[in-house]
Amino acid sequence: MEQLEHFSHNHPLNLVQLQPNHNEEEDVDDFVVEDHHVGQCNMCEEDIYSFHLRYYTCKNCNYSLHNFCAEIHKTLQDHPLHNPNHNLTLSKGFQDLDLYFSLDKEWTCGLCNHKQKNLFNYHCSICKFNMDIICATMCDRCRHYVHIHCATSKYGQFLRAGCGKICKNFKDDDHPNLLCCRFPNESYNLLKHHFINNEKDFVVIDENHGEPLKHLTHNHQLVLVDKQTSLNKNSILLHIPLKKIQLLCDGCVKPITEIPFYKCLKDVRLDCGFVLHEWCARLPPKIEDHPGHLNHTLFLMPNITTEMFHVFGCKICMLPSNGFSYGCRTCEYYVIVNCAFLPKEITHEAHPDHLLSRIDTSSSLSDTPRDACGNYLINCIAFFCPSCDLYLDTQCAFMLPGLIRHKYDKHPLTLRYNPVENHPGDYFFEICEEEFNPESWFYHCGTCVQSMHTACAPLIIQSEQAVYTHYKRSIFYFANVKFRGTFRLIQHRHLLTFTQGIKSHGNCYYCREKLQYRMIFNCLKCMYTVHNECHQPVNVLRVLVFLHLAW
Repeated sequence: MEQLEHFSHNHPLNLVQLQPNHNEEEDVDDFVVEDHHVGQCNMCEEDIYSFHLRYYTCKNCNYSLHNFCAEIHKTLQDHPLHNPNHNLTLSKGFQDLDLYFSLDKEWTCGLCNHKQKNLFNYHCSICKFNMDIICATMCDRCRHYVHIHCATSKYGQFLRAGCGKICKNFKDDDHPNLLCCRFPNESYNLLKHHFINNEKDFVVIDENHGEPLKHLTHNHQLVLVDKQTSLNKNSILLHIPLKKIQLLCDGCVKPITEIPFYKCLKDVRLDCGFVLHEWCARLPPKIEDHPGHLNHTLFLMPNITTEMFHVFGCKICMLPSNGFSYGCRTCEYYVIVNCAFLPKEITHEAHPDHLLSRIDTSSSLSDTPRDACGNYLINCIAFFCPSCDLYLDTQCAFMLPGLIRHKYDKHPLTLRYNPVENHPGDYFFEICEEEFNPESWFYHCGTCVQSMHTACAPLIIQSEQAVYTHYKRSIFYFANVKFRGTFRLIQHRHLLTFTQGIKSHGNCYYCREKLQYRMIFNCLKCMYTVHNECHQPVNVLRVLVFLHLAW
């Protein structure tokens, strides 16, 4: 309603939209900053932010209500967690509404046992029983009995039931280089942060006044692309997702969005196109005492396997990659370069006031924990808040940017940690069409009121090849794989491309299993398409023998 007559206030309340709709002609970047503070709700006494989308306010005086608070009922009948013959009446600790603003008394919620003062609740005058607003209105839809702070706070989803507001347990001055996640966008990554704050850990490169660089990770000479180098002259464009221009570093497989960076001097028409971030060109040759492999030194390796495109599995994030790695060949232990520089402590926007410490969950004495994406953490490196018994895996911490673009929405999508609309029923996941899980993170457009699981919302270039792995991982699976190039295989006469399988690719030429969501080789001229693992001659022979026996 545009105007509301509310029982808690003498004047009419007017609806205010915090995320106005945009016309097609308007700039899609022109949107309201979603952390913008606009006032305080007089019912729950919590702040109102622009991510709440809308609220009610009085034009005559300084009185405002969250949209959620304005819509709650004055009386609840037949509540499932109380005597069905007793009504629950909205009050401020007492059943008499005339005493709202004249009495000041502490009360305790009968469900979550959390003490409150000067806040509205639902009260039974017969039993002298109090229930806070969220416990009373959300108990049939929410796993926790969270509080009004948790429902209206941007960070509420990570707060445990009963804890209310939390106090900061560290001083900023004691942690000058503390990594604060989430990362703002796809171009920022863990390695860049470490380089900026710990440049002394990286190798110093002697540029020799612009002379080409011979780097140990590449066969050809590299040149530094900076302000003195014309990008157009060298046929190199920076990574621009909206224009479908992709430039990924061969070291960390993350976008190159700024100069300086290194590129191969060999003509790109000869199919090299090797590029490196400045920090990836200065990676140290070895790492001692890595938290995931303390027994041996890890050495920098540009290529691990002898297979085409050198894909390996990282022991930390458990994702495939064909970028650089740090590894121990004795133990066959390999990690991507980003996972090689895990900090001891971080903080995260979803849990901003407590430090999260790096732990090995294989040594955890408690029950196997669940992290932000709903997965069990088994024998892996994660981050842990002992005060709140909260775990966060490396994927959710470092690989989900705060802001992304998607081809299905003209506005930026923001990473969310809890519901920002009023009810779970307000959400519709456009791509997978699955129901909303309030405990999982997701991306949301406040303008279009559209939401996507993190696994359904890859960056715009990969949107047609998204790996939907919501029940396994909450990120797109091939974020660390650089798909590129055309080449020939002995067993096929046409050129092939290394790419990610989509539904239209059908089934593998050899094993006949579907190609969707897999790394594949695709022919540009005929229907020949195979899995990455099926292209090797020995694997082809094994598949043919298996099929022969099956027939």
